[in-house]
Amino acid sequence: PRQNTRFPMSSPLYEDDVECSGAASPEVAPTNASKTPASKPSFLRKWGPALVAVAGVIVVNAILLGPTGSKVPPLSHRQLTVKSMREERTQAVLDMDWDHEA
Repeated sequence: PRQNTRFPMSSPLYEDDVECSGAASPEVAPTNASKTPASKPSFLRKWGPALVAVAGVIVVNAILLGPTGSKVPPLSHRQLTVKSMREERTQAVLDMDWDHEA
């Protein structure tokens, strides 16, 4: 039997196959992944889903509230009462005399 020095670890059947087809062994064949540098993803592939999500939120808000905000309901009596009480408490705290030495 003949010895193939190029493919020392392969079987004789594989050697005949390789010699007939002219293909290189897996050990010798260069890999494409090592030759080509990793390319950066394009702007749209990277940010496209986020841009679509933001656009979707803007569209939903425009549908629900109206494009100029004209569909926003006015504050209820309870909400107005709570707001006025909040403002009164804030003003009372701001009007307090502070003891800076304490």
